[in-house]
Amino acid sequence: MHVDLSKIESSGLPYVNVVKGSNVSEKYKLLDTNSIIDTLKNRGFYVNSIDISRGKNASNAHVVTMAHNDLVTAKGDLITVNFINSFNGTKAFRIGLGVFCFVCSNGLWAGDSFYMSPKIKHIGMVDEKLELAIAAVLGKVGELNQSIDKLTSTTLTDLQVAQFERKALDLRFGQTTFLTSTIGQSRRPVDDSPTAWNVLNRTQENVINGGFKFGPKSARKVSSPAKLAELNSALFSEMLQLVS
Repeated sequence: MHVDLSKIESSGLPYVNVVKGSNVSEKYKLLDTNSIIDTLKNRGFYVNSIDISRGKNASNAHVVTMAHNDLVTAKGDLITVNFINSFNGTKAFRIGLGVFCFVCSNGLWAGDSFYMSPKIKHIGMVDEKLELAIAAVLGKVGELNQSIDKLTSTTLTDLQVAQFERKALDLRFGQTTFLTSTIGQSRRPVDDSPTAWNVLNRTQENVINGGFKFGPKSARKVSSPAKLAELNSALFSEMLQLVS
């Protein structure tokens, strides 16, 4: 479920309704998403989007994307800080970098472990671990920009494009035997050229938003924020590996 930020920010209500899960132990320490948002706001970030898992329980896993006006790519897209959290013990906190592409209003996660913090479980010295994770992630912005420059300047062969599209299918559905799919089909002319960056963007957009054909079927949109983050991260990592 995509949160309507305009209504929240005009009402002054918290971004996420914090309800500590009843099934967690006494050792469980709550990492309040609203406090994390405030911490990043104090560093000049603003909330770009929030997605919460479907269901009645407000403690479900959710993904928050925050941006900063001074953090942009060479093409002018926003470099974002993304984090996933929950309040019922189902998901550990993780924070990483991403990119928000204006041309398609699409958000990428820079998924290599190089750009993603270790999982922070809701136990022990969580506040200290959180501060270290934020500092470590922000320290990688320059290297993420270098990776994006490499993807933008690298043209893939037809074989490499096919290999990446096959990997994307496997990530989305598990090991598959589909002979044909439109998972890498471009939705706009600006993404047509086979640079690594374009192929990543158009494939990721199709994987997340669905609508592409695989065999006789049509893919659905990914609705789980946790699955969205997982697929996003894996696709980015696969492309970095392909061009390394």
